[in-house]
Amino acid sequence: MSEVRNKLRRALWMFGAAACADSTVALASRDLSREDMTWLNRVTHGISSTTVARYRAEGRRRFLDEQLDGKATLPDPIAQQIQALDITHHDGAVLLKEVADEQKRINTLPEGEPRESARKVLNDHRTAPSFRTATFRCSTTTAACSAG
Repeated sequence: MSEVRNKLRRALWMFGAAACADSTVALASRDLSREDMTWLNRVTHGISSTTVARYRAEGRRRFLDEQLDGKATLPDPIAQQIQALDITHHDGAVLLKEVADEQKRINTLPEGEPRESARKVLNDHRTAPSFRTATFRCSTTTAACSAG
């Protein structure tokens, strides 16, 4: 019975929070046209009172320019998490070229264990949480590969 009551409370709380959010957006956007509301919803991740306020202050043209310029600032905790990702500090095209070059090098190795070991190292490297933590070191004479 207690579990059912907790689920009901949680559902009511979520409904109340959604209703408050909807009413806040409704109040903030009450003088926007249906076209403006549809457009805002399309070019953002959903209409919020903050979005409506920015749209009103800047107008459609400047709002869109700001959305597209890529200079929008994220909240500090999110920006810090993104900056902590090693992959954000490397050029994607360079990473793809490095992987393609490594695949070509692996294809030149003798078939069997040497090639399979090198492929495993490459796959482990590409699926690692931090894509750039491993470096490829393979000796073509001994066909011994490692990631380090």
